[in-house]
Amino acid sequence: MTTTERLKEEIEQKQEGIFAPYYFKYLGYRQSFLDPKPLACANAVYTLFSESGAHIYRNDLIAGSIRTLWKVIEEKELAYAKNVTESYGERDFPHNSDHFSPDYERVVRNGIPGLMSEIECSRTAHADDRESVVFLDAMKKTLLGLQELIRNYAEEAARLETEDGYDLQKTRFIRDNCEALLKGAPTNFAQGLQLVWFCHQSFVLEGKAAMALGRMDQYLYPLYLKDRKSGVLDEEFATELLENVFIKIYEHRTLRDIDDVVNICIGGMNIRGECEVNELSYLILKAVGRCNVPGPNLSARVSSDTPDKFFDACLQVVGTGLGYPAFMNDEVNIAALSKYGYSFEDACNYSMVGCIENFITGKQPPWTDGRFDTPRFFEYLFNRGRGIFHSSVG
Repeated sequence: MTTTERLKEEIEQKQEGIFAPYYFKYLGYRQSFLDPKPLACANAVYTLFSESGAHIYRNDLIAGSIRTLWKVIEEKELAYAKNVTESYGERDFPHNSDHFSPDYERVVRNGIPGLMSEIECSRTAHADDRESVVFLDAMKKTLLGLQELIRNYAEEAARLETEDGYDLQKTRFIRDNCEALLKGAPTNFAQGLQLVWFCHQSFVLEGKAAMALGRMDQYLYPLYLKDRKSGVLDEEFATELLENVFIKIYEHRTLRDIDDVVNICIGGMNIRGECEVNELSYLILKAVGRCNVPGPNLSARVSSDTPDKFFDACLQVVGTGLGYPAFMNDEVNIAALSKYGYSFEDACNYSMVGCIENFITGKQPPWTDGRFDTPRFFEYLFNRGRGIFHSSVG
């Protein structure tokens, strides 16, 4: 059996307890009853990330699992925790909570410490604006929580180095990558992939759905190319790392009986009209095909300049019965996005979200499926263009 097949067997094992992400948020809220709401919500997320623990499968190479959200606890306490959490309001799909394509290129380029520095710079620039300072402090608290999540995985990997059934090489690989991400931006392909997966997991822990992984073959390609040129990475191990991520999207179906619709985009052309299919595009395609599970919605951006070799590789995966990738016509979609006022540069960087909707990567807000909060327009009308924050929508 391959590592991916063994990992899939681990994922399919049952989980004890009750799925209770709200319990960990409650632990944060109960420390923040007197704080402004953004800070209270940020503290709840911080606690969710820092206190929910870490689960590493024996066949993990890229760590991060939703198994940590199951809790064995008394029903009365769980009910109270849920009541407290709901009193703060929870944003959901109709209220722009999810269905988004994050700017992972920026995340991979800067790392978490770099993003923290950007927040500090913005805080200095807006020091006289109390509302902005509170919001920026909430952002920082959330990122600190993500750092604690990564630290928990680094410590768990170190603990498992002497645990029976765990491979020392795998656990040390995970530990080293996690520790590196706490210090700075990723410096190799495995670290970049691990950071992206941790970010995606943080969204999932919060309860967000259909968060896309975007143009992975573009924002991870510089790290991949660097590793290939230095000889520290070959195609097979890179594919195995990708499989290790994609197969864990399957956790939702096995543990919660629902699918997390995670869209991945490969291919496409740049602002000069040049085809951006690269070696990593083929490896992502291969990894999704090998996993062969519902979960990753793979989308291939194609144009008249797309090589026949890429079309053939895509069709071979479609022909397995998986049905992916879906083909997206760049020449039509870029023209359509440009027609509606998006800059040509942004239009060339579109990616797909959810069940295959075109989004401007990292810039376009989550959509609401045609649902509108009509009373909100009256708020803007009666309050000179400003909305009032409602606890019912978060």
